[in-house]
Amino acid sequence: LFSYAKIGDVTKSLINLNKLKNMKFINHKIYQNIASDLNYVCALDYLEKGNINSAKNHLKEAFKQKPNHVLVSIKLSNLLKGIGSKTKSINQLEKTFLLTSNHDVLNELSKKWDLKTSGSRVAKAINLLGKKSSQDIKDDLKIAIACFAVTEKIWGEAEKLLTEVPKSKLTNKAYQAFADIASSQNNPEIVKDNLEKAANATEGFNYFCSSCGNKNNRWELHCPKCDNLSTINWMKMNDIEMQDSISLSNLVPKIDKNLISY
Repeated sequence: LFSYAKIGDVTKSLINLNKLKNMKFINHKIYQNIASDLNYVCALDYLEKGNINSAKNHLKEAFKQKPNHVLVSIKLSNLLKGIGSKTKSINQLEKTFLLTSNHDVLNELSKKWDLKTSGSRVAKAINLLGKKSSQDIKDDLKIAIACFAVTEKIWGEAEKLLTEVPKSKLTNKAYQAFADIASSQNNPEIVKDNLEKAANATEGFNYFCSSCGNKNNRWELHCPKCDNLSTINWMKMNDIEMQDSISLSNLVPKIDKNLISY
């Protein structure tokens, strides 16, 4: 599994992953994580070859295994065509956003809504807070939507959302948004104060390795620091579940050098 993934033979990696699953050698959560990533890479390969249908099928499987996979959700939403495809794309992206509070997903949603004014787009985003989501992510959703409102220059709604978040839950992005709001009001002292707070605030969601804790800023199949497979995820540092990554590390003996040509 790991050797084939390392040399880019994703098809054989998927075959070996399913063997490990059938042998009950890995738990379901690790299986879902790796299966989603490998299907996403497969889809990218098919897209390069112009095989849209195969790419779409792999993306659907990737989303089924991991609906909070940001890149999968965005890529699949842009491939859905035909009757009802716009509604399907929006529903899918909304599901991913409510699981991740990811700004790229929200921006993609904004395009799909096809609304004419900034105010209507922000209002639509705020309405997402009324949909079912985990209580643990509510404050992160408010921060993400507030940041979206800042980019749309709907300052009042942005400030209102941020003030609803407890101070203990405010992240670096939240304080940066406060600084942007203060800048729009020509309050340089408040801008400075919030930028200082942003520099010292808790890191919000980003791409972290669940194995070594490395902040990677983007998704990769292998962690560039510890080389583990499928451990780069969109998460908060505090949410890293080390027990899963330890289990995954135990699965990684050594890369089969015979498969790799130098």
